[in-house]
Amino acid sequence: MPRLTPAATDADVATATTESITYPPARIRVLDGPATGHEAELVKAVTTLGKPGITVVAILRRDSSYQLQWLEGRSAPQVNCQPLEQDPVPLEHEDLIELAGTRLQFLQA
Repeated sequence: MPRLTPAATDADVATATTESITYPPARIRVLDGPATGHEAELVKAVTTLGKPGITVVAILRRDSSYQLQWLEGRSAPQVNCQPLEQDPVPLEHEDLIELAGTRLQFLQA
C-alpha cells in the first residue's frame, strides 16, 4: 500500500517560494553630471531616484524583471528618448533614462 504524506502547509509553500526566487542583478550607471561613472546596485524591491518637486521615478523589481514608473515632477522623465507616462514601463539592459537633465543607464546581467 502506498504511503501517504501530509500536504504542505501555507507556511511551507511560502518558505519554498521565497527561497527559490532569484532576481537578476541590476544597477544604474550615471552617464553625465558631477557623478559621472558612479554605479548603484538595485538591491531593493523599489528604488526611488530624483528630487522631490523636480522629478521622481521608481525602479520596481517585479518577478525577474524591472520597471520604471514616474511618480512626480514637472518634467516627464524619458526612456530611450521616449517620455514616460504614468504607467510603469519595462526596463531592458542598456536602456537610457533621462531624469531632469541627467542621463542614466540601466544595466542588467
